[in-house]
Amino acid sequence: RPPPVYQAPPSDDRAQRPLPGRSSADGTFGVKVGPAGPSSGTTFSIAGDGRWLTARHVVAGCGEVIIRTARRKGVTVQRIVTHPNADVAVLWTRGGAPSLTLSGADLKTGQSGFGIGFPGGNPGDVHGQILGRRVMRISGQYRTNEPVIAWSQLRRVPDNGPNLAGMSGGPMLDRAGRVIGIVVAGAPRRGRTYTAAPISLNDAVRRARLQINRVPGDRQPLAQLNNRDFPAFGENLRSRLTVAKVFCRVGQRRARRPRA
Repeated sequence: RPPPVYQAPPSDDRAQRPLPGRSSADGTFGVKVGPAGPSSGTTFSIAGDGRWLTARHVVAGCGEVIIRTARRKGVTVQRIVTHPNADVAVLWTRGGAPSLTLSGADLKTGQSGFGIGFPGGNPGDVHGQILGRRVMRISGQYRTNEPVIAWSQLRRVPDNGPNLAGMSGGPMLDRAGRVIGIVVAGAPRRGRTYTAAPISLNDAVRRARLQINRVPGDRQPLAQLNNRDFPAFGENLRSRLTVAKVFCRVGQRRARRPRA
């Protein structure tokens, strides 16, 4: 795992309270997924033996999916399991990378999160805070109706604007460096990022029959991330291929997609 970052986090969290449960009053927004084309996104290792998580729309309809390992080098994804009603997918490759850990702690309104990935196809990170729950309705190539978590963007490194396209599929980490979501969408005009809800991650892992240990919130943290040092932590994850760029190719052989 990446080395710890031992810096005391600043008091940049708002007053926190438990995130309310799902409600019929949760705001709704729509996303249209068009036909697959040559594109890239982000994925991250969830087990060191070649298992990865990403967003479903990053790999949907691709003829071939490649995880980049070095310049002009990569490994082909051998197997894909997509969640039937969430923007989450599990990937398998031969050989893996140091993995992240799923958090077992409950989310809180105002809680900080740190998104790691490849916005615009280049390395980048974002610090956000939880605003609340939303419902994302995907149409187009496939249809889903799922709960997501809405985040306000507080800091982007580098700051190339609030459009973080290319970070889709990347992990959202808590202060301890544990996964609390997967980036699935954004609202650039409002400076918002949306992540798959923990229930979707847990269900995807269950459907893929993965044995993944979750770390309770009171366990010794892997890191102590804050608004200043999270970019260095993100760069470390990318250098170890824990967080990697994933490419979608069309017109090639399709990775086998077994039924969940």
